Amino acid sequence: MVQAAQTIKPFKAIPVQKNGVSFDLTNVPTARSGLPVSVTLLFTNASIVTNSAVSYTITPSAVGSVTLSASQSGDANYKAAAPVKISFKAKYYFCLLKSWESLRDLRYEGWDTNQSVGWSERRLPMNPRFKNRSEAGMFLASRLMAYQRCEETVILALPRGGVVIGFEVAKVLLLPMDVLVVRKLGVPGHEELAMGAIATGGIRLLNEPLVHALALSPESILQVEQREEKELARREREYRGDRPACDVEGKTVILIDDGIATGSTIQAAIMSLRKRGVGRLVVAAPVAPPSVVETLRKDAEEVVCIMTPVNFRAVGAWYDDFSQTSDEEVHRLLHLNTHFCTYPSPVT
Repeated sequence: MVQAAQTIKPFKAIPVQKNGVSFDLTNVPTARSGLPVSVTLLFTNASIVTNSAVSYTITPSAVGSVTLSASQSGDANYKAAAPVKISFKAKYYFCLLKSWESLRDLRYEGWDTNQSVGWSERRLPMNPRFKNRSEAGMFLASRLMAYQRCEETVILALPRGGVVIGFEVAKVLLLPMDVLVVRKLGVPGHEELAMGAIATGGIRLLNEPLVHALALSPESILQVEQREEKELARREREYRGDRPACDVEGKTVILIDDGIATGSTIQAAIMSLRKRGVGRLVVAAPVAPPSVVETLRKDAEEVVCIMTPVNFRAVGAWYDDFSQTSDEEVHRLLHLNTHFCTYPSPVT
C-alpha cells in the first residue's frame, strides 16, 4: 500500500511571554491527515506539559527565544509530515515596586514571588523576614533599577549566599555577574563574631579594638588567618579555575552580599576593589544594622539596603530560610547568568 503525503498547518503567532510564568498553548497545529500532532521543545529553556492532544502548558525558564516544533510521525496510510516550528520571546517579568511592603503583600495574597511580581496597594500584617535569598534578591533589584542595562557595570557577589542574591539582581538588571571571594576571620571559639576579614589580592583587615578587648594573641589570629587563606584559595580555584578576575578598573561595581553584620567582609571587599581601580562602587544587601550602613556610606559612592533593623542580632534572623548555599549552586547561577546578561559576562 502506498502511503499518502501529509502536511502540518503552521503555528499561529505566539506573543511575548513572561519568564517563569506558565501559559496554555491551545492553538496547536493540526495535520491535514487528521492524525494527532505532537508539540515538543527544541531547547531546554522551557518546560512543556501535555494536557491533551490539543492543549499544552508551557513555562519559559530563561530569558530569550523559545522554539517549539510540531511533528506527526505518520501511520500505515500516511508518511511522516515535515515538522513545523515557531519561536517566541520570553522576557523577564518584573514590575518596579512602590515599596518593600507591596511585594510582601503579594505573598499573602497567594502570588508566587519566585515567578512573578506585580502591584499591590494593600497593607497587611507582615512577617518582617525574607522568605529566602531569592526573594530578598528580588526586593534588592527593585532598589537598583537605575542600573538596568548600564554599560561598564558589573555585579560582584560574595559567595556563597551572596551569589543567590546577586543572581536575582543580575537577572532583573540584565548585567553580568562574577564573584569576589572574601573570608571572615572569626573569633576563636565564637566564629560567627568577625574580628576581621581577608579578600582576594592580599587584603587583610583586623578589628583592632575587638582584638584588644578580647585579648586575642597574635598566634591565635595567625591560625585563623592561615585556615581562611586556604579556604579563600580553594574557593578562587573552585569558582574561577584559570579564569582571571574580571576587570573592574574605571567601571561601576554593584557589590552584593546576603546581609551585613559587622561590615568586616564588605570592608575587605571594598579595599580589594579600590586597589583594583574600581570607578563607582555600590554596596547592596537586603539587611544590615543602621550603624554599619552609615559607616559604609563613607567608603562607597552608594549603599542600598532594604531593611536596617536596630535590633539586628544576626543576618540569618531576617530570613525564613537561610540554609547554606552549595558550591554547585554557585557554579549553576554563574553559568545561568551568561544566558541573559545584556553585555558579555566575565564568566565564560
